[in-house]
Amino acid sequence: MWACCPFHQEKSPSFKVSSDRQLFHCFGCGKGGNVFSFLMEHEGMSFADAVRYLAERAHIVIREARTDQRQDELERLNYAHELAVEFFHKQLFQSRYAMVLNDYLRKKRGISDQSIEIFKLGLAGENGTGS
Repeated sequence: MWACCPFHQEKSPSFKVSSDRQLFHCFGCGKGGNVFSFLMEHEGMSFADAVRYLAERAHIVIREARTDQRQDELERLNYAHELAVEFFHKQLFQSRYAMVLNDYLRKKRGISDQSIEIFKLGLAGENGTGS
């Protein structure tokens, strides 16, 4: 396909698009490339923005990679969560109400020791802090 170049003023077509090769080239100004470089040059997009734009048009979902900083933050939050789970799980057995609570969970609610361990059931609140 031939057209007038979108990158410079001209009266006769010198801009060729090859759908077979998925490339463009202007024989007047020398610009050329693929769909990504076209969007980057013509629309002023970054490469990442061009990829997102084309993926959206093609209904393709792109999972963004996490940055190292974001990954570190998530790991710290996950570690804090694990510490909290362990703390409240221990409170279920160490609080002054442990016998009553354990009896309630097992006999009245029918929750097995295995389920208590697997799901890390715990005790939170003023009565669960041991104070």
